[in-house]
Amino acid sequence: MRSFSWRLLLLAAILGGCEEPSATMTGRLAGPMGLGLFTGCAQSNPACDRISEGRPLLLISDSLSDELRVFDIKARNFFASYDPLFPLAVPVGERPRGMALDPLRRYAFVANSALANASLVDLSPDRLVEIDTDADPATCAAELPPSGDRCRAGVSRVSLSEDPFALPEAVVVPAGSGDPVWNPSDPLPVFVSLPGTGELAVLEFRYPESQPDNRPRLSLQRRIAVGGVPSGMAVTPDAVRVYLADEGSDSVAVVEVATGSVTRVPVGGPSRRLALAPDGSVVYVLRLDRGRVMLLDTASLALRAPGDVRPEAQDPATGLAEGIYLTGIPREITFVRGSPMRVLSEAGQARDYTTELLTAEEFEARKAQEPEFVEHVVTTFAYLSNMNGNVYFLDAENHRPIDSQPFIGAMVLGAPRLTVSGTAVATEELDACVHDAHCPYPQLADYDKVKGETEQRPIYYGVWMKTSITPTAPWVFTWEGTLAGSEQSTTGRFDGWLLRDDRPGLDFVASGVEVGDRLVVTSAPQGSGADDPCRPGSGATESDSVRSEFEIASVGTDFLELSPVEGMAPAACWPEALRYNVRAYNAWTVYTEIPLGTPRWMPRIHPVPFSDPPPEQPVYDNGYIALTMFDPGPDENGQPRQIPRDTTWGFNSDSGFSPLVFAPSVRAGAAGPLLPVDLSSETGETSPKDDRVYMLFTGSNAMMEFFPGQFDALNYILYQ
Repeated sequence: MRSFSWRLLLLAAILGGCEEPSATMTGRLAGPMGLGLFTGCAQSNPACDRISEGRPLLLISDSLSDELRVFDIKARNFFASYDPLFPLAVPVGERPRGMALDPLRRYAFVANSALANASLVDLSPDRLVEIDTDADPATCAAELPPSGDRCRAGVSRVSLSEDPFALPEAVVVPAGSGDPVWNPSDPLPVFVSLPGTGELAVLEFRYPESQPDNRPRLSLQRRIAVGGVPSGMAVTPDAVRVYLADEGSDSVAVVEVATGSVTRVPVGGPSRRLALAPDGSVVYVLRLDRGRVMLLDTASLALRAPGDVRPEAQDPATGLAEGIYLTGIPREITFVRGSPMRVLSEAGQARDYTTELLTAEEFEARKAQEPEFVEHVVTTFAYLSNMNGNVYFLDAENHRPIDSQPFIGAMVLGAPRLTVSGTAVATEELDACVHDAHCPYPQLADYDKVKGETEQRPIYYGVWMKTSITPTAPWVFTWEGTLAGSEQSTTGRFDGWLLRDDRPGLDFVASGVEVGDRLVVTSAPQGSGADDPCRPGSGATESDSVRSEFEIASVGTDFLELSPVEGMAPAACWPEALRYNVRAYNAWTVYTEIPLGTPRWMPRIHPVPFSDPPPEQPVYDNGYIALTMFDPGPDENGQPRQIPRDTTWGFNSDSGFSPLVFAPSVRAGAAGPLLPVDLSSETGETSPKDDRVYMLFTGSNAMMEFFPGQFDALNYILYQ
């Protein structure tokens, strides 16, 4: 029955003058670039009543195959073509990038980046085809020569410019408001950025209800010169104003649509994407050059400072000039509403993130004064995909960063390192060891692999060392990482060989900093000349370079004492406030959410006697992280291996959700657009709530689904 229904659909598409769906050998997705949500019919019932029987469907632009894909959210599968081995493909122009859906979710507008034109796609359940934009088949050959595109009779794409450099990047349409959100009798403006010519193209879409022949129309109205390299956009719900990011300047453009006037607002650096907050008061601007999110006030058209955070937050000094600091480079942004965020209380218990974020003591004091007082639970957040493969969250009600664990020390994040006889082993060699049974280096081993099984069930890890293979020379296998949050300080100062930091709530001891760890100064030095205070003396090993990494000799609550380096004067080299980070050295630590009443972090550990088969239970288990550190077995002569007893190795749970960062264990390329979905009608919820988020990996062939209300280490689905 399904095959028969879709043959009818294909016949209707062919009679309408469009190509039938095509097969794609690379899988469901090849180069996903854009995401849209509309209401349609299940593939098994293409003639359904969309109002009563419709279901949420995703539309995905695929730039490498010049097509659109359709994904059924409820069934969790892609629409299939007449051959069930291949996905249904809706052909559009060459290299589709930006995509937007009209407010009524009946049509899609696709920017084709190879030939400077735009496609119009009918999302009706019995069509799902690109359609004619001017009802004149003769214009197809004139606008799109066969040598440059797959020109099809009956399809006339809208040319955006005669300039060959006017290749489009992004598309936006107003969201509208009221009921209906947009009157189909009114023309709908469609905005397309043209980075190659520094212009904003303004198109007009006419719904079929407003046309004498009952056919939709899409046409170019004008182009507005904005300058720079315009990229991502945001438009007000009433289409009065458009905000444009700029990859080629340190400002963003603000366009008044009625007059075409352009205002430039400095944001400190180039930007690629921006988004208008749900309350309409702030535009979030994602800097392209560094991990910054700038906040643009829509009333004053000036930068504004983020909202206040608790004094013991990781980066309380974030302000007007710096914006909101993030590790890595933010790539795309969306807003998710209805689901609270879970963070930790000062007692280590999970709690909802609130506007006030009071401690238990502060809350009781406030209640004593105001018996009716309750903390406001925040349910609107900005989700940002990042070039480092993570997703970050910001408070989009108070427009401020969310501290990962507001009342508890930082997490150690890093990567394993191995040194043999003082020589570092390349990361590539360690990675290759995973698939090499004869690798001479110690390896990460889970229990199932040690037992020779292929299925990975318990997440119990240890170090696996092999008799007659693992070297007997002294070696150190460590998990060296930065204490997350320490690199965000701007208040560190040198006092001789003491580094002091007066941030409120800072506690180096409670954060797990130990003697022997390393302080790494990331601020640029100010010394120069023959008596440069930044360079070691002639007897030092780094006499030809500025030294910025120092061994920690003593740890205090708000200071770190460093081991002196001959010839250096750090207070003279860095006389002002500086940035730094603290790197765990020759050991490891795990900070995570753990049950109340247990230690707040995993202590640094040492090996235990090797056993094969391994023990039934892990040696270290705090309820969240379970692992065993193995001592090596005897050598080929039956003698103990000469490996230092202080050898340590670390495993950090950086896969899965934490209150601030989602770092999935499958990182299939650079993260791209995100789209929240509210399934209230499907689940029977009475209040709107985005209960899942879809994210594209634009550097590969993957799409991820995860769940704002159920952050868990393995609670996501990857589609390819």
